[in-house]
Amino acid sequence: MSSSLIGLRTENLIKVGSGESGSCKLCCKRFDLMEWEEAVIHYIQIHGLSLIHVGQETTRTSVGDPWQQTVAVLIET
Repeated sequence: MSSSLIGLRTENLIKVGSGESGSCKLCCKRFDLMEWEEAVIHYIQIHGLSLIHVGQETTRTSVGDPWQQTVAVLIET
């Protein structure tokens, strides 16, 4: 089984989490915490990135409680 993702460098990947606010890594446009979908669409429509994965990520808060968010992984092609 072959994959077209084999050999791609991780520096070409961008992860956008639904529990994170921040700026576009390519043009510095600012996104608020509740604008996850807008951020993903921005990367696709404005910068031409390809969406390669959407899933759930579980981490821990500073006090050890589980924290879950939806993440999108995009790649510069």
